[in-house]
Amino acid sequence: QAFAEAMARLRALLPPETRLEHGAVAVEPLSGRILVADLVLGPRDSPEERLHVSRLVLQGLRPGGGGVGVLAADTITLTVMDAGRLHRVSAIGALRLEGLALPAEGEPFDPAALRLEALEIADWSFTPAQPDTDPSGRLGRLLLAAIGGDRPDRLALEALDLRVPGLPAGDRLAIGRVEVENIRLLPLILALAAGQPPAPPPGGYRLVAQDMS
Repeated sequence: QAFAEAMARLRALLPPETRLEHGAVAVEPLSGRILVADLVLGPRDSPEERLHVSRLVLQGLRPGGGGVGVLAADTITLTVMDAGRLHRVSAIGALRLEGLALPAEGEPFDPAALRLEALEIADWSFTPAQPDTDPSGRLGRLLLAAIGGDRPDRLALEALDLRVPGLPAGDRLAIGRVEVENIRLLPLILALAAGQPPAPPPGGYRLVAQDMS
């Protein structure tokens, strides 16, 4: 029931021309985990273009689509049409999300009220249809933690290797590791989206960078 409510709420947020479908759904009685096969999101008039998740595992779904305790996804691919041909522009090996809290059903969605304990992405590759003009490459790991609320957050990035046409010097960016703490990422994004200067984080922030070229 919680899964059906979450899907209904998500479909209500999507434009009518967007389809959201999935394959078999199974529930583990003891753990309460929900296993979903072949989740697909994409335009109805172009079914070949889609975001595809081969396997989705959900645990701790809140009633009315109010969030989830744990979401784990395997093999996420994004395929688009370019010049009449299908092209897989992005692929993610694994994604794990923990502690996502959303406003209750019927309440207005306020991005500033969003809460997320952790989001981790592993083995993310970019293969654009136009590599001469668009970035391509790979990201080994991305981690976001303690997002939202008045608390120190954390962002970590590892093993980034991108080819970026048009850089002022060279065409390749490589980063071994970057870690930032207490930048208040959500308020920063919301301020920039509103065209306002972001407030400095209380207590200052910490930045570590290694192996950059």
